[in-house]
Amino acid sequence: MIDGISLLLVFIINSLPLKVSYGIITMPYIGYLAYLRSTKSALMLFILGLILDLQSDNFFSIMIFLIITYGIFYYLFIHLGYKRENIVLMVLIQGILWMGYTGMAINIYNILIMVVSGILVNYMYVKGVKE
Repeated sequence: MIDGISLLLVFIINSLPLKVSYGIITMPYIGYLAYLRSTKSALMLFILGLILDLQSDNFFSIMIFLIITYGIFYYLFIHLGYKRENIVLMVLIQGILWMGYTGMAINIYNILIMVVSGILVNYMYVKGVKE
């Protein structure tokens, strides 16, 4: 259920005519998939790549970014765990990776949007895992 809602939200946000996508759902969802460590995660990562590719023509660079991000979070969750206490660290890593990938300008407005939305969405995923 959480996968379907997440993919639908990624599709909707990716379809909006924004100049810069903030990765509001995409980055926390990759972290959630890395925590699950299942074969379903690979399929969901591929579908996520297809959804993100709908507005562009660089499928392989998107998939490479998703795989690298998945690997970073997979390694991170081996040592830290997927808990509320680690949300700030997850948001920091997600923001750095997303800003590096998209080339987003580093200003207070972009950082504020990414931090607030990242904390909220990551908290919802962490709470969903515990239930």
